[in-house]
Amino acid sequence: SECGSYDISYQFSNSRYNTAEVTKTLIINQRPLVVTPDSGQSMIYGDEPELTYSYSNVAGTEIPGFSGALSISGTDAGQYTITLGTLALKDNGDFKASNYSLELNSTPVSFEIGKASGKIAIPENQTVTYDGEKVTAGLLVGDVKYLYEGDGEALVKWYADNNGECGEALSEAPYNVGEYWVGVSATDGTNYNATTEVVKKFTISPLDISDDTVTIETIP
Repeated sequence: SECGSYDISYQFSNSRYNTAEVTKTLIINQRPLVVTPDSGQSMIYGDEPELTYSYSNVAGTEIPGFSGALSISGTDAGQYTITLGTLALKDNGDFKASNYSLELNSTPVSFEIGKASGKIAIPENQTVTYDGEKVTAGLLVGDVKYLYEGDGEALVKWYADNNGECGEALSEAPYNVGEYWVGVSATDGTNYNATTEVVKKFTISPLDISDDTVTIETIP
């Protein structure tokens, strides 16, 4: 029978043929269906969580229907306790959702969001025209441009050129005409791991001074 309240009546009589009738109420309570999240679940920051689970305490051979999903309380990298979220029961054949109450296993199960790997890219063969100022580097801005995917602090270093290879570190950004190297790395962030340094060569080219830009007059 389905859960709910039912009145049960029965009669009894004694040897003198006195008959009495008694009515009692029978209450069939909902059966607790227990959901247990699978342990050891994890994902990398930026992915979509797919929380899996098992269930127990179903009557007979009934197979429960489910809608919704378990959830976690955060989106940043870290450890979170799995909750029922929007998971709910629904009818499925002989299984009637109204006969059950959905419960989460009382033993907490954690879900881990791991940090993602940061990415740095520096375009090849960048050229800066000499202007007497120290070159700058920035995320899609500045004289030397780079791309960074992450949430740490980007760190920029400058290097001399050593016969076409990355040479010794410079104490400041260069400004004279020549070939140099720029290195970009990133620190550990909330959701991204520290990123190792990427180095690329770039050139400071001479300023082109033409008759169209500079006029030299003869002193009479």
